[in-house]
Amino acid sequence: PTGPQGLKGDAGATGPTGPQGLKGDAGGTGPTGPQGLKGDAGATGPTGPQGLKGDAGATGATGPQGLKGDAGATGPTGPQGLKGDAGATGPTGPQGLKGDAGATGATGSQGPTGAMGPQGLKGDVGATGATGATGATGSQGPTGSVGATGPMGPQGLKGDAGATGATGSQGPTGATGPQGAAGVLSNDSVAVLRTLIATQNQSITSLIALLNPSVLWNENVLYGTLIDSRDGQVYRTVKIGTQTWMAQNLNWAGTGSTGVCYNDVADSCAKYGRLYTWTEVVNGQIDLGYGIQGICPTGWIAPRLVDWTQLQNFVDGTNTVDGTLLKSNNGWKLRQGTDNYGFRALPSGYCYKGGCNEIGYYDYFWTTGGIDATYAYEISFLYNKTMLSSLQDDKITQASLRCFHN
Repeated sequence: PTGPQGLKGDAGATGPTGPQGLKGDAGGTGPTGPQGLKGDAGATGPTGPQGLKGDAGATGATGPQGLKGDAGATGPTGPQGLKGDAGATGPTGPQGLKGDAGATGATGSQGPTGAMGPQGLKGDVGATGATGATGATGSQGPTGSVGATGPMGPQGLKGDAGATGATGSQGPTGATGPQGAAGVLSNDSVAVLRTLIATQNQSITSLIALLNPSVLWNENVLYGTLIDSRDGQVYRTVKIGTQTWMAQNLNWAGTGSTGVCYNDVADSCAKYGRLYTWTEVVNGQIDLGYGIQGICPTGWIAPRLVDWTQLQNFVDGTNTVDGTLLKSNNGWKLRQGTDNYGFRALPSGYCYKGGCNEIGYYDYFWTTGGIDATYAYEISFLYNKTMLSSLQDDKITQASLRCFHN
């Protein structure tokens, strides 16, 4: 049996490693004697039986590995040792798998009412409701008062002479009355008289169209009169800013082959004027920046792009509603203008390579601004736009012309 552990001796000096001895036979285990006193360290002798464990000596040189000894008999299991200190924290392991979703929490209490948000955008117009039942006929209202007398219209043409009445009996001689004031002829009356005296029959046709128009004039505008000395046609004119414009499209046919009527209908020329190619408009003249007469009446100018721009800026400096302000207030298929200045732009359409289009919807006016051998600038009035715009068009397109002078 194992005896009690002896006292710990002092560490002896480390001796040199001796040669490994031969393996001896196992001796019988004797009884353990009492532990002796600690003796002085003796000289190193041959390797005896293993002594008690001393303090760790200095590390000696590694000797050759000894032969493996036989396994000793297994001793009884000793009592469990005390719990050691906790080891240092190890490195963080990889992230674990996603856990199952937790149970749904209870509904929280309602928060306070938030501030009112900004007003939303205007919604689309709702569908038209069904027509309501016809109401009962109301009683007749009182007779309205007589309206104010309207402005005097232009002088009409001279009527046919009436039948000669029967000769009445001679009345008594009346007293001599006071001399009457001198009469004043209107602009239109002067135009009628001058034309009847000095011009051809075509002027009579243009006067009838002028005094009995299918598209009404702006009665609040003071118009002037232009008589084209070449064919006697009469046009109205209007001053806008420092410019005076024809208030009708040019309807000069030259020797009969200049320009065309829309779809070759003469009434279209009387209402909308003739449609010309750009080459006809400039009439072989070159615009050096000062304007040219082209096919306009004597003393009048075929407008440049800058002349139209001057008109736009006077009417509407923002170029957003100038088209509406210059379009006639009737005669368009859709979206009439307001004709504030009496310019009376009409939707005369255009012709191109023998076909005519867009009468009632569009109006195109040539400028003298040529771009190259094929294209030149036009000004357009469109039924679906409120502003004027310029565009490039083929010079063989047949469009309207307005003349002006400063």
